[in-house]
Amino acid sequence: MPLFALIALLACDPAEPAQPAQPAPVTTEDLDQGQQHPPLPADNPVWSRDVGGFVPEYRWYGEHSWADVRMRVAGHLSAAGRDRARLAAERGDYATASQHYADLVATLEAIPSQRGGISEQINALLLDAARRDAALTAALASGTPPPIPDSGLSAIRGRVLGLAQRHAGGADVSAEAAALMADLRPHLTPRADLDLDAFEDFNARHALRVRLFAAYLDSLDPLGLSERWGYWEADEVVRQARVLGLTLSALGGGDAPAGALEGSPPPLDSVPPLRWPSVLAEALRSPGQAPDFTVAGIGALPTGDTLIDSGGHPGPRAIGTLQKMGIDDPAHRPWLEETTRALDAALGEPQQVVRLVRAGTTELNRYTHGSRYYNVKQLRNAGVRQLARAGAYAEAAALLSDNWPLHHQDWACPNRAGILRALEGRLLAEAGDPRADEVLGQALAEGQAFLDKVSAAAQRPNRGQPPGQPPGGPGGGPARPGPPR
Repeated sequence: MPLFALIALLACDPAEPAQPAQPAPVTTEDLDQGQQHPPLPADNPVWSRDVGGFVPEYRWYGEHSWADVRMRVAGHLSAAGRDRARLAAERGDYATASQHYADLVATLEAIPSQRGGISEQINALLLDAARRDAALTAALASGTPPPIPDSGLSAIRGRVLGLAQRHAGGADVSAEAAALMADLRPHLTPRADLDLDAFEDFNARHALRVRLFAAYLDSLDPLGLSERWGYWEADEVVRQARVLGLTLSALGGGDAPAGALEGSPPPLDSVPPLRWPSVLAEALRSPGQAPDFTVAGIGALPTGDTLIDSGGHPGPRAIGTLQKMGIDDPAHRPWLEETTRALDAALGEPQQVVRLVRAGTTELNRYTHGSRYYNVKQLRNAGVRQLARAGAYAEAAALLSDNWPLHHQDWACPNRAGILRALEGRLLAEAGDPRADEVLGQALAEGQAFLDKVSAAAQRPNRGQPPGQPPGGPGGGPARPGPPR
């Protein structure tokens, strides 16, 4: 289906509150001929208009319904709310962490979803995980044994934390730790069905998104900020399972399962046992998480949602290619290769990386074609990702701030402001900056404000399809002014 057909938006009702100027109806050549990665044209008439804010049309955001738009924002709210809770848990303040998780539960419960659709499945996963972790942190706050989920890696984590709690109280839990070690085996091999490129079309991509959310929420650490930077991939389940194995080993359970993690395990003598999994996960990474600039990393088409390709939030890899100045453009490839080498050489000097990325984005912005937005965005995202992997969180946050003010294709991404605040909050938290909690609160407020606009738009009567197109575009899928998410 034509994923890159342009949407024709209807004018706002003059009797309603003023809205940002809407793009005029336009047509363009259909470049999607069924290939997995259709080319994104160099120019698109919609891109010349900076709409300046929310557009009351769900197809503008590349989705089939307002329920699917809400689902995307629910993920953003979960990321920010969860990070806020984990920031409190890292201080050992489990009561505040539990309250933040409870607040997240209330927020997610209030979001409507489409019965039987992808949005209902993902919202349910987010809500179940928030309830699970609210109950976990409430138990830790009261000193009672943590509740154990029915299955999955989260069930093993709950049992590990229960053993850590008892170990801290002086109990010998070595035999139970050794017995639990065997339960990790199913989680030590990456799952093939979580391949980020395992989709054929828009609908298959959303089905993959559901599987990714389920695996992510089952495996994540609810008590510490130890997320990967870049895409979330199947080997993150393996990493978290190995970290739990190392925790069981420290609890007297014998040797942890063999497997390579990069980094040095920190001494745990002065760390409360409940914090052992988080401290180990913060110090040990998967082999693919070493900082490394690549041509594809700085020059391929980015996702619309930067939480996915930069902040380790679950989602498929970006779909599509840049028709102009992509990684296969022979005129642009030498620039990408030279820039990659310069950035890699500067990795030991974070401020130099920031300067090089800013110089590169300035150079890219000298071009006038509309898709340069994606060249600039990807180069900047790459700088943020690799600086964060190198532990240069303050510099990564400074580079992230270059995304402001929002403009042009930013407005085609649901809750772009909330995404940026969520990433900023996590980077500040990792940097030990006291502003982190406040910024994460801003991310939650941005997401809620966006949802309020969605609710207002969803109550408006259906005024038909864009002129000359069936629902969503010539092939029946959602049409939008930029690449699908």
